[in-house]
Formats: sequence, structure tokens, C-alpha cells
Amino acid sequence: MSCFWYVGRIPSGLACYAFPEGIPSEIMEGKFDHRNRYPGDAGIMWREDPSWARPIESEEE
Repeated sequence: MSCFWYVGRIPSGLACYAFPEGIPSEIMEGKFDHRNRYPGDAGIMWREDPSWARPIESEEE
């Protein structure tokens, strides 16, 4: 999970500050872009976590 607001696992799935009771399946499955408002998100939308590891890019030979 690369969102700045991600909290961790809870019994019902994954949680974040916007959805402390569980992130909606539409968002988790990529069916909804949470850079846009989603009902119940308290105005907290997806934001990239700058400390999240990025893939290593390899040079083509």
C-alpha cells in the first residue's frame, strides 16, 4: 500500500485514516480512483507516501 494515510490490517481488511473501519472494496480493487472524493472519506483522499519503496529501474543494454 503506497498511500500516505494507510494504517494497516484490521479484522475486516485494511484500514486508513479515511476509512478506519476498512477500505471499501471498490477502492482496493482499483474500480474507483481515490484521488477523487468517495462517500464517507471525511475529505481524506489518496496521497502518495514519499517514503514508500519504488521499483528499481534497470538500464536496457
